Amino acid sequence: MSSDPEVLTIERNTIFVLTALLLMAIVSISFYNLDRHPAFPAASDQAVDAIDATGSPVILADDPVSLAALEARQSELRAAVRPVSSWPAQAPLFTFGPVPAIYTDYFETTYDESVWTLWHPLDMEPLPVFDTASVELIDAQGDSQMCPRDADGAHQCGDASWTRIQRRTLTISGERERCIWVHPIQDKTLRIRFSDVPAVDATGKRLRLETGLSDSAVGTGVPVDFRVRVDTRSVSHRHADRRGWQSVLLPTLTEPSDLVIDVSSSDVGRRHICFRFDLR
Repeated sequence: MSSDPEVLTIERNTIFVLTALLLMAIVSISFYNLDRHPAFPAASDQAVDAIDATGSPVILADDPVSLAALEARQSELRAAVRPVSSWPAQAPLFTFGPVPAIYTDYFETTYDESVWTLWHPLDMEPLPVFDTASVELIDAQGDSQMCPRDADGAHQCGDASWTRIQRRTLTISGERERCIWVHPIQDKTLRIRFSDVPAVDATGKRLRLETGLSDSAVGTGVPVDFRVRVDTRSVSHRHADRRGWQSVLLPTLTEPSDLVIDVSSSDVGRRHICFRFDLR
């Protein structure tokens, strides 16, 4: 390589340009626009109707192609379009092309058209779906800041990894459990909002919020406070510093409503906590 500063600058700029072109090519291959690839038909009006017929607040895409197809019809869909962020998916799933046989262990086909398939989870209960949630951080003055969602479906509420609100697997009462991680943040309140959530299903079951500390985090003596609002009604739940799940029964509503969960703690050190929903 030349030692001439001007030549070095040209070579360095050339490397930057080539790197940028390579990255653009990778993105184009992975997330190409269906309009530029007519070999792949767009999702039809019938597919949109089938998705709306599920009544789900969210439709999940299993791959970049199906995600692009759904986003192209987002304005006509009642459901929010999201990429899959956990497995098995907790909501109806839209897929492109052939899929693994294992899908039938978790889903049934409800619509099939050309290269597109709509799947519905087996024995799906009307629980709040994290993929539809928004997350914000409220300070002591009441000012709020939205926590942006990333490509993995997590919401980043700070610089540290533990401030990412997302699904995680924790050891709770000796069992590995999948739940929504909501580590509280000092002097602030985490607010998780779910839209159009029914608090009671057709069989009369009631919706419960269950909370759990990681076994390794138990021992500080500090509780974690949850305040849950459903429409105009609210309940408070204080998770005591001990092993195992703790729960609170949520207000009964027969019509869909927003469900908002506020999470806070007086001392956030080692408050490795998560929550999930259940119908009983």
